[in-house]
This record gives sequence, C-alpha cells and structure tokens, in this order.
Amino acid sequence: MGAAPTGLFLKSTKLAFQPKQKDSSFSSQLRVFGALFLAVGFVSSLSRGLFTEVGGWAIKKLADGVRQNVGTVIFSFSAVAAVAAITSLAFGACSAIVGSRSRLSGVIMDSIQFNKDRHLHRIFLLIKDVKDKPDAIDLLTRALQKKIGKAYRVDDRRGTPILLERLLAAIDPTHNDTQMKRAIAKAIGSYLTEVNPKGDTEGQFLDSETDKSELLARENHFLALTNLIEHHAIQTGKHKYYMDVRHQVEKRVENVREGALKRWTEAKERRAEMSPDSNNAVERRTSKSLRYDSRNILDNPHQYGPLTRGLAKAAEVLRFFNHDIVLSLNYQVTRPVAQLAGVITESALKRPNSRVTSFSIGRVFASSFWATGEGWLLIPWASGAGIAFSGAGAGTNVVDFPLRLNRNNPNGWGVGVNSTALQMLVVALPALILTAAAKGACYLEGWEGNTMRKLEPANSKRAPKYW
Repeated sequence: MGAAPTGLFLKSTKLAFQPKQKDSSFSSQLRVFGALFLAVGFVSSLSRGLFTEVGGWAIKKLADGVRQNVGTVIFSFSAVAAVAAITSLAFGACSAIVGSRSRLSGVIMDSIQFNKDRHLHRIFLLIKDVKDKPDAIDLLTRALQKKIGKAYRVDDRRGTPILLERLLAAIDPTHNDTQMKRAIAKAIGSYLTEVNPKGDTEGQFLDSETDKSELLARENHFLALTNLIEHHAIQTGKHKYYMDVRHQVEKRVENVREGALKRWTEAKERRAEMSPDSNNAVERRTSKSLRYDSRNILDNPHQYGPLTRGLAKAAEVLRFFNHDIVLSLNYQVTRPVAQLAGVITESALKRPNSRVTSFSIGRVFASSFWATGEGWLLIPWASGAGIAFSGAGAGTNVVDFPLRLNRNNPNGWGVGVNSTALQMLVVALPALILTAAAKGACYLEGWEGNTMRKLEPANSKRAPKYW
C-alpha cells in the first residue's frame, strides 16, 4: 500500500510500451510522468472518497486544533501500510496457531512436496548454469561472503563456500537432470544436518536442541544462496508455477504487448514490401535519432557541448534520485528494523527467522515513522502551517489529502507530499524538462558526430566480469 503499487504500475507500463527503451530516455521519462500523474489522480480520488468520507465521523471527535493534521496522519498511505503490516502479523500468528493444532492432510503434504520440488528445481537451474564458469562462481562467492563465515568456506583462492562447492560437485554432466537433482538434495540435506558441513561425518547428526545455533547458521547459509536465484536471468520463460504474483502480472502484460506487436509488425512488413526505399529512410531516421538520444548524450558526452552535457547529467541525477531513493525509501527504512527483528528472533528465541514476519515488523515501524514524519513535518510545512505546528497558521485545515492547492495562504507550498506517486511526480517534472532542454541545447551547440572515446586501459578496475 506504499511504494509497491507505484513501482509495479511503472514496471507494467514499461513492459507494455517500452520494454527495450532505456529509462533515461526522453520518451521513457514522459511515460513515467504520465503514469505517475494517473497514480496521483487515483490516490487523490481514493483518499477523498474513502478516507475523508468514511473516516470523517472519527476525525470529527478529535480536538479542533489538531483534528485535520492528525486525520491526515491516520489516513496517509504510510499509516495504511503500517496497519496492513500489523494485520499481516495477525494473520501469520493465526495461521501458525491453526497449523500447529491441525493434522497434516494429504492435500497439505502434496503442497509441501510440490513446493520442495519447485524450489529444488530453481536451485538446480542456478547451479547448473554456473558450472564451469569461473567468473560466475566468483560472483556468487563474493555475494555469499558477507553471509557465510570463513569457518564454512573452502581454503582456496576464492574462499568458495562449502555449500556452493558441494552443490557444484553434484552437477555431473554424465547424469540426467533427475539424478543431478537427487544429488543436490542429498548434498543440501547433508550440509544442513550432519556434524561436519563437508559431509565427512555421515550418520552423525546435529542435535535439534543442543545445536540450535549451528542449525540456524547452516539454514541461513542455504537461504543466502537461494536469495540469489532471482538475481540472474534464469527466470526467463519459466513455467507459471515458478512465478510469484508480481511476475505473473508482468508476464500477462508482456503477452498482451507481444500479441499486439506481432500484428503491427506483420502489417508494417506488408507496407515495406511495397516501398523499395524504406531501408534507406530507416537508416536516415536512425542516424538522426542517435544524435538527440538522451542515452547517447550520457554514454558519449565527448560528442556534445558543455550545456548539453550539463543539462543531461542534471536530468539523470534527478531521475536516479527519483527511482533509487524516493521509490524505495520506505523499503530501505524497513530493512534495518527487519534485520534487527530477525537477529532477536534467532539469538534470543533460538528460532528460525521468518522473512515475512520480520519484514512485517519492519514495515510496521518504518511506515509508522514515515507517516509521523509526513503528518508532523511535511504536511504542515506544505500547507504553510510551519514545522510541527509551530507556525502562525498551525490551525490551518489540511484536509485535501494528498493534494492540497493552498491558494489562500501565500506562504504555503501548495502541495502536500505524502504519497509516493506524488513525491515522484514532483521530481519527475523537472527531470523531464531538463531532458527536453538537453535535446534543445544539442540543436544549438551541434554534434561532433559518432566519434569514439578513448579506450579504457587494459588493467582498468572498471573491466566487467562476464556471467
């Protein structure tokens, strides 16, 4: 209920209209601006209708001096996210209680087996893909080193985790997929339960009561590896059973676009067959579009004048801030609280940490902090009421959530920024203007042509690692 719908909506519009277009291009920024404008309109209409009318009867009972501002805090989307997280915790607790008192039916056992097989298949795809790829193994090792201590790593140049080395050894090209999956399952079971993580103590198992800390550490090593599966493109073209809800939505959008594009392409090819000069025209248009392309300005600044470069870089800074900070701010505030909740769960309660539970706890606190900041700082400031009700207009009504056009107060900003979509819209507009200005500056300063920049030195630290 916070940034998630905004991010999913932006991703869906990209998949539907510009799947191959760079986010820094002018057309992409125009699409983002239009999508955010629609999202703000939806949030405004929802808040006016649902929160103002339905919740109005409760707000009227509060003191007159802080009634409107507190009402905005209570019914801000961050507060709704906090309440949703509390509700999630309640449902999780009820589910755990009911599950602990219920007998495992055949249906539940089949579901557990299916999910185990599905997850094993995903691990198999990842390990099979990196087998015999030194750079890929190096990347996985680097990603795992923060989660897996030296005591659980092989004493080699990379410091490869024992778990990863054993899984790679289970991939035997002379065996079929079923045999390799069985070998992987056996290696995982051995690592998680046997005394020696290297598998040298077959038949000697850790005790579930006295070795709780060791068992939790091994489980966290396994989770650290499985959390990397989504970070690689092995999900492309996967079966719907391996998708979560977000991926299913994105896949449907892609299918609709591909179907429409196929019909449009067929019609375009029929027209091109009747025009022999079409290829030359396409080549001329491509050359011209490259000159004014925002991505080309950023990638090859040496081809442009100082004004063009400066405007393009300023637009890119705003775009980066918008998508990498504003959009993910609530989540980034959630992470440290969630991590603390997980540490307390494992160290104090000696129980495996539930990612869903810890992140729900994190979202409760993060969203509450964010809602309080909006209600006591941003909203009064935007309405000209000062900081935390300290201004002369502390009693100003702030009821037009989340958009307030404060025409009567000349000291007000005129807009309340307590919706992720609206916050992003405020930043997206100047970014769009600066990108358009960079294109205009290119007309004035000219273009030096499609010249190459100097090559990077052979020992450059910027040299990429290839998967």
